[in-house]
Amino acid sequence: MSKNFFLSVLILVVFFSCKTKPVATSTTTAKAERIIQFGEGGGFTGMYEEFQLLEIGELKYLDNKTERWILKKNFSDTQTKSFFNQLDEADITGIDFNKPGNMSSYIELKTNGTTYRVTWGNPSTFPPQKIVDVFNQLMKEAKKE
Repeated sequence: MSKNFFLSVLILVVFFSCKTKPVATSTTTAKAERIIQFGEGGGFTGMYEEFQLLEIGELKYLDNKTERWILKKNFSDTQTKSFFNQLDEADITGIDFNKPGNMSSYIELKTNGTTYRVTWGNPSTFPPQKIVDVFNQLMKEAKKE
């Protein structure tokens, strides 16, 4: 009997030691009315570093291993509104620009079931400077710890 008990305890220890660590995720993506998604990457690996800023201020990054959006940090209401206003002022909804390169960057606005995307990377063509400026500010903030 002690042999069976020992074997049962050993199985339980192994089972619970294999349990994965919980990941901080948020289910609010579906509730957000507008989302700014942006990223850069490509090249030999084809990997992208991608982020989402939700209108409620949540900044998420895409975990390439699990293909899940993970909460990174929260922006203030003022900072969040500023990014959305800058993208509106850059008129992303009126820009048709899809010029990827080997290494590409993109920014998109998802609103009311529609996605407006600007992609660039071709060294001979560039999107409007206002789009690049918003993208650069977002990337700078997203990469801060």
